[in-house]
Amino acid sequence: MLVEAPKPEIAAAIGVPLARLNDERVGHADRRTPLAVTLTAPGATEIVGGLWGWTIRGYLYVDLLFVPETLRGSGGGRSLMH
Repeated sequence: MLVEAPKPEIAAAIGVPLARLNDERVGHADRRTPLAVTLTAPGATEIVGGLWGWTIRGYLYVDLLFVPETLRGSGGGRSLMH
């Protein structure tokens, strides 16, 4: 059933047993560790883009990634992932 305005209880009903299953199959995971990698224009300090995500079980999950058009094609996005 599609729920257009889901309540947190629905996420818990899905997430709690999923976390339990993952723990049983691959071992208990450390908590999510949030991280951000910022992108600035050369010679500037203002954040103009970047990466927002987290790590868990040794994997990086990228939630948001933005490179402004002026920095695309110059390796800015690649530098965020290294």
